[in-house]
Amino acid sequence: MAPALIPATALSAPGRPGANDRVVLGFIGTGVQAKSHLAAFMAEYPIAEIRAFGRGQKNLDALIAHARDLGLDARAATSPEDALSGPDI
Repeated sequence: MAPALIPATALSAPGRPGANDRVVLGFIGTGVQAKSHLAAFMAEYPIAEIRAFGRGQKNLDALIAHARDLGLDARAATSPEDALSGPDI
């Protein structure tokens, strides 16, 4: 249950991006829950891009491909810091 706390907290954070903003989402971890977290954020924000870092190349590639299939810009980050350097969420 704990991994869902981070998205729930971010979705209710003050200073949320507006509906017309181009929102960039950073991911650390690209496992089982990543796609559902992406869907949850997309339901609340105008996500335009994701940057993702994960230890498993197969899961990382799958999340990047999924995001691109949804029409998002998506790239693999080279480190956790790279994934979180600049994103809005």
